[in-house]
Amino acid sequence: MYASIEQEAQPVALGMSVAEGDRAGFFEVLVAERLRHRGLGRQIMETLMAWARDDAGVKTVWLQVVEANTPAVSLHRSFGLDAI
Repeated sequence: MYASIEQEAQPVALGMSVAEGDRAGFFEVLVAERLRHRGLGRQIMETLMAWARDDAGVKTVWLQVVEANTPAVSLHRSFGLDAI
């Protein structure tokens, strides 16, 4: 599942989730640098998590994030995920 947010017909935020069995992984949640800290990453994650739960029927999610990316770590922890 791909999720994106566009402004002026250009993608400014995007992400991807893949479900396998009852697990889903989240990858490449990206936001244009000039638009960071405005909730776009949260919108992408909310969309992907809703798809994983409601459409793919997953029970467990996982992700990998670079520890030095403190905004991403913070975002993922706000969803109750341990971002490592």
